[in-house]
Amino acid sequence: MKILIVEDEPETGEYLRQGLSEAVALEAESRALLEFYEALADAQGVQLRLSGEASVVGNRLMLRRAISNLLSNALRHTAAGNTVEIEIGRSANQAILRYATREQ
Repeated sequence: MKILIVEDEPETGEYLRQGLSEAVALEAESRALLEFYEALADAQGVQLRLSGEASVVGNRLMLRRAISNLLSNALRHTAAGNTVEIEIGRSANQAILRYATREQ
């Protein structure tokens, strides 16, 4: 199981004012990437699942790149017939994106 933790910092308002960061819905970004990787997953016989939601303030492109790297690596190392699961949630001032490979 891998976990990507994104912390909400008090300074995020300043980043927003400078245009360096924006509100990012992790569920929406993850869903878009799952759709992108769906054909590859189907070809490999791997199922993709997503649950939960959370928003963070951050650089959308860098967050998308990090999630894409996680999915790419998960698909590369997941055997046919198994499932890659992404769970998104919150804990205190952190958004947590967790992915795991589950055997069927």
